Amino acid sequence: ESFFVGDLEKVFQRHELWRKLLPRVGLFYAVKCCPLMPVVRLLAALGTGFDCASQNEIDSVLSVGVDPSKIIYALPCKPASQLQHARKRKVTLMTFDNEDELHKVKKYYPDARLVVRLRADETGSKFKMGNKFGCSLEQVERLLTRANHLDMNVVGVSFYGGDDSSSSASFIRNLDNCRKTFNIASSIGYNMTLLDIGGGFPGNDASDEILHQMTTEIRKYLDEHFPLACGIDIIAEPGRYFVESAFSLATNIVGKNKTEGSRSKDYTCSYYVNESIYLSFWKIFMQSGEYTPKLLKKYPNQKLDTGVIIYGTTCDGTDIIVPHATLPDMSLEDWIIWDDMGAYTVLCKFGFNGIMTSKAFYYVRKEA
Repeated sequence: ESFFVGDLEKVFQRHELWRKLLPRVGLFYAVKCCPLMPVVRLLAALGTGFDCASQNEIDSVLSVGVDPSKIIYALPCKPASQLQHARKRKVTLMTFDNEDELHKVKKYYPDARLVVRLRADETGSKFKMGNKFGCSLEQVERLLTRANHLDMNVVGVSFYGGDDSSSSASFIRNLDNCRKTFNIASSIGYNMTLLDIGGGFPGNDASDEILHQMTTEIRKYLDEHFPLACGIDIIAEPGRYFVESAFSLATNIVGKNKTEGSRSKDYTCSYYVNESIYLSFWKIFMQSGEYTPKLLKKYPNQKLDTGVIIYGTTCDGTDIIVPHATLPDMSLEDWIIWDDMGAYTVLCKFGFNGIMTSKAFYYVRKEA
């Protein structure tokens, strides 16, 4: 079977790095990114808060002893049943972005602490939410006025600038809109005390330069426009940032087909591995997933084949993980390793053709 290996020390190191890069910004880990319990337990032990988007995520976080005050229910459109569940579990902080949601919260959880979510500039992000969530800046005054008439407790503002972002400029534009929203809220009578700058921070080692540049610009903006003396708490909801580089996926070659004759002019050898674009490699569907195979064992003096294709294990002919690879001549049951596989890969319990998702194993180096 294929399986994940998680280096929990890397999760810890990312936590410590954040404290250096953005020391004023509290951490609320986005559980949806990698909901595996060893990760949740470690971050809980480090005092991290949690961004939850469902009843199951809330229950998972509470099960490890996290106080409900350390959870933000960051889903602007919530089922009534799950809203009632949040109330039962005393999770008070949650997002909204429309008037209908306000009325729903008023009905089922009138003493909730609300955070208005803005529609974000997602320039520079690989995965975009588009128009699904967030109100425009032009809608804010009407929405907050309605909330005030309903006697709802709006405590802050949030945005989510897309996942795996590389643009400091878009973050600053989103922060500008947050600053304007605070001013609008003040004119209506709200004294908001929370700024949530969302997630989307890059998580692999190759993006460290981008990460440092982004956080430097964010830190400068916050110090100027949300100074420490203003009394506003600032949080973020990173997910990928913590776990992407902490997990690798090991896949086994379960099939091999040397191409002969005119079957294909594009490749000379097909390998089939026990994973799939319907499971851990689903980002290929988004046309943004590029994966580099790494071989577990050495192949000395082997001539490299430039015409290799790596297929997933389902019966779908488009289940292609790597369409063009350069690899040595490998054998059945050899292992291929894929790094940076911790973010949004281990979410499915069942996949296409009823194939189970991969298991996960964890380690912490002795010296850690």
